[in-house]
Amino acid sequence: MMCECGCGARAPVARRTNKRLGHVVGEPVRFVVGHHRRKSLPGALLRICGTCSIEKPLDGGSFKVNPKCTDGFTYECLECCRKRARESWPEIPQDARRTKRRKQGLRMYGVTPEAFDAQSAKQGHKCAVCGRPFSDFSKEPAVDHDHDCCPKGQACEKCRRGLLCAPCNTALGSFQDSVLRLGSAIQYLNNGGVWK
Repeated sequence: MMCECGCGARAPVARRTNKRLGHVVGEPVRFVVGHHRRKSLPGALLRICGTCSIEKPLDGGSFKVNPKCTDGFTYECLECCRKRARESWPEIPQDARRTKRRKQGLRMYGVTPEAFDAQSAKQGHKCAVCGRPFSDFSKEPAVDHDHDCCPKGQACEKCRRGLLCAPCNTALGSFQDSVLRLGSAIQYLNNGGVWK
């Protein structure tokens, strides 16, 4: 008996009975191992999505890999999976996310939203270090403060220095607010490095 997927291969004889697969000892099986997943086209692994009922290739990235499924792929195509995920989660406006994140960050440094906006306007809505407008960045400006003054994760009026963009804030943090390290970095860049 030939494999029912249409590949032309000869189907083997069942070695043991398997009610789930419909195998009976000594009788030919319907498919060569793994071919029960194939549809009409020989050599191409196709699957019909359980949601949209469209036939799509397994090897084209149309289905997510899932080792818990019998053949290692999900029963729903990626498009349907993403669509279902979008529909199941409530849409939170970007402004609401930004506002929440901003309030949490400001509370940590003891800054009110009004004081934050006033400082931003005072700086011309630009980073105090590089001078680029805050609108160029996806992240909110960071409140720069002296880490030696207050315990970690807090800031008082004395130690707050200004508002920085995320890259400049990260850079200052990496240099641990050390004027010596920053000076060495400037000297290094002015000399063209040491790899000469």
